[in-house]
Amino acid sequence: MENFILYEEIGRGSKTVVYKGRRKGTINFVAILCTDKCKRPEITNWVRLTHEIKHKNIVTFHEWYETSNHLWLVVELCTGGSLEMVIAQDENLPEDVVREFGVDLIAGLHHLHQLGILFCDLSPGKILLEGPGTLKYSNFGLAKVEGENLEEFFALVAAEEGGGDSGENALKKTIKGRVKDSSLPKASSDFINLLDGLLQKDPQKRLTWAGLLQHSFWKDAFARRDHESSTEDSIVSSGKVMEHSGTQDSKEVLKPSGQAKGDKSGQRLSQSFRLENPAELRPRSVVGGQPNESMFLLSSRPTPRTSSAVGLSPGEDRTQHSPQKASPLTKIASEPLSQQDLESQMRELIYTDSDLVITPIIDNPKIMKQPPIKFDPKILHLPAYSVDKLAFLKDQDWNAFLQQVCSQIDSTEKSTGASRAKLNLLCYLCVVTGHREVATRLLHSPLFHLLIQHLRIAPNWDIRAKVARVIGLLASHTTELQENTPVTEAITVLTELIRENFRNSKLKQCLLPTLGELIYLVATQEEKKKNPRECWAVPLASYTVLMRCLREGEERVVNHMAAKIIENVCTTFSTQAQGFITGEIGPVLWFLFRHSTVDSLRITAISALCRITRHSPTAFQNVIEKVGLNAVINSLASAICKVQQYMLTLFTSMLSCGIHLQRLIQEKDFVSTIIRLLDSPSTSIRAKAFLVLLYILIHNHEMLLLGCQARYDFL
Repeated sequence: MENFILYEEIGRGSKTVVYKGRRKGTINFVAILCTDKCKRPEITNWVRLTHEIKHKNIVTFHEWYETSNHLWLVVELCTGGSLEMVIAQDENLPEDVVREFGVDLIAGLHHLHQLGILFCDLSPGKILLEGPGTLKYSNFGLAKVEGENLEEFFALVAAEEGGGDSGENALKKTIKGRVKDSSLPKASSDFINLLDGLLQKDPQKRLTWAGLLQHSFWKDAFARRDHESSTEDSIVSSGKVMEHSGTQDSKEVLKPSGQAKGDKSGQRLSQSFRLENPAELRPRSVVGGQPNESMFLLSSRPTPRTSSAVGLSPGEDRTQHSPQKASPLTKIASEPLSQQDLESQMRELIYTDSDLVITPIIDNPKIMKQPPIKFDPKILHLPAYSVDKLAFLKDQDWNAFLQQVCSQIDSTEKSTGASRAKLNLLCYLCVVTGHREVATRLLHSPLFHLLIQHLRIAPNWDIRAKVARVIGLLASHTTELQENTPVTEAITVLTELIRENFRNSKLKQCLLPTLGELIYLVATQEEKKKNPRECWAVPLASYTVLMRCLREGEERVVNHMAAKIIENVCTTFSTQAQGFITGEIGPVLWFLFRHSTVDSLRITAISALCRITRHSPTAFQNVIEKVGLNAVINSLASAICKVQQYMLTLFTSMLSCGIHLQRLIQEKDFVSTIIRLLDSPSTSIRAKAFLVLLYILIHNHEMLLLGCQARYDFL
């Protein structure tokens, strides 16, 4: 049996897919990188530099393998994402956090330099976070041994393997593609002094390791780390001592190295993995189609038997199943059922939590990147309360604050200074509405009425756009909706503005996210209260406007916003979701999916169609009748994992209702495609493919023979 089981995809690059994996027979989870062979120089470089390193701040290498088309790299799993993601989400980090991060970065880099390794391509995207927040260096594809020429190493590896990308282009593209950002948040004098010492152009004036480790910015963090390491080492030395060939333990004492630059001591990188010997590092390979005993689960191998009926692995997270009741999978596997009961329980498995994930409509970076919102407290003309303080204001202070806000918003002064002050106030409101309690309180205050009025009458479109953003953020973050809140009025005003200015694409991009967040808010509240509210009715014109925004010829961003609104709203069982069910919705979303060149829009479109089909399976039926079954099957076979997941859900939903049932269960190409998906590296796709196959076999036993034959031919 293979050593590793693959779970869901957790990352993707231009030539690499990263999966979560588990070493079989253990609860040791790992990250498994599947990369094209054109990346062999970088992967070989990564392996030869890190295969012996064990350090707290460096991602640990475990194993690597080679199949006919890919290289597979097994490394330590870091569950906290990348430093790049943290910076993008938080923008500015507190100095104490910067200090903690810096200590990890310095510790890891110091260890690499002691081994004679230069990381060379230090960027936030290559720094990963472990669960507790420890930073770790990852992706050593462009790192090198001190004094060597990396381009020569890449060329040597490529020549050794008989061709492929030499890696020189990748090196140049990566270095050329770095983004420089000179903007700095306010920092302490110690931090500024540290940066000044590190960024000196003259190497003679730049901070040395001794100066860096002893700098006052760290507040003796490295001295404390040395003390803790020494204490732990003394405890370890009294018991069992762990040795690592050619490297220090992760409890490294951070002291400035006194060795000469050219020192080749035992702490330096093993000589056998310098430039002269790239051929000595080879991945374990698959010969004659049969992997050796340590090979992990690949798409070319049969799915191993697991603990459930649909191929879910024993250690997989099953959060999609309700913890209050036994999983339908257990019942199917353990109880003899009638066909009716079996299909009833199978229907419960069609849509899982991963099919119904909700992401924001407003300020969604996958749709359109928005500049960060900033305000100037000097011209705010009211107390610039922090979000935390605002959330806990007493009623008297809250009412006074609210009165000041409304007074400034309602000001009729038309001078340039007054307009600037009003825009600044709206920016402040955008910042504080990110807090749920503050957003809920503001939405149910007189301010919301005032904002709706300004959507109608504000002479300045900049102010209207900012007002719309405040309303959208309020709708996005509020936790409840009172029946007397004029959301329908806001939806009506936004619909009219979009319809009257439909040719103005920039205006639509400002107003559509707010319209979508309001409709989704109403839909979720109606679903929660389990009966429709007339006071929250969405005008038919709103649905018409959104359908027009899906049409061919619209800008990509407008298409994406409209599809995202449908995706979110149709996640709910509400009157608002029913408003999108028309004869044309399926083919329109399919057209977006097939013809868009942007992956995020294609995924949103097919996800929206998947959720529409949850309410009306005829939506997908209309797609098949319009474009043909073969075209849909081909799209399923060639799609990326996430799209395959949604398309399998679409087919299962349609089969469960009997639509195209007789046609599909007789279609050999369809059955063969489903059987091939049983070997997908994604557990979710294997499970859904199994469910589709089960529907087919229930209604056409003869397909069992075809399925076995197709499985045999594939293997």
